[in-house]
Amino acid sequence: MKPDRFLTLLLSSFVLVGCGQRFEEKQNIATSTCNIMKATRASDSVTRLREINLARADLGEPRYIGNDAELRYALKLDVCEALVLNSPTYERDLLDAKRVFDARTALLEAEFAVMREERRIAEEKAKEEDIKKRVAETTAKYEELQSNNQ
Repeated sequence: MKPDRFLTLLLSSFVLVGCGQRFEEKQNIATSTCNIMKATRASDSVTRLREINLARADLGEPRYIGNDAELRYALKLDVCEALVLNSPTYERDLLDAKRVFDARTALLEAEFAVMREERRIAEEKAKEEDIKKRVAETTAKYEELQSNNQ
């Protein structure tokens, strides 16, 4: 290979690498966009849609044509950055996040059921203790009356 040809290829590769955004820059754009969208009120769908499309324009990605419900769902499941970045793994990431969310929800529901049962048992035990105490008090009063009448 001729030295001038090698130099041309080397310079071309530097220009190509230098022209694109670094992954870290793209990630920062996605993260800041998601932070803005998280801070919006539930009724601010226009703001969320505008923000994701501004970010995608900055990233050189196609416009987002989905709906606000999908955006809010991505925010809820913490896969917003993948959606903003138009990641090819977004659908899989969303599915994985949904599985994790469902598993956590099921675990919390099970823990809540255990706590309800423990509370029911504690209340039942407290009632039994109260009944025993009242029986003891009534028995003592009865015995006192019996001894006074004799």
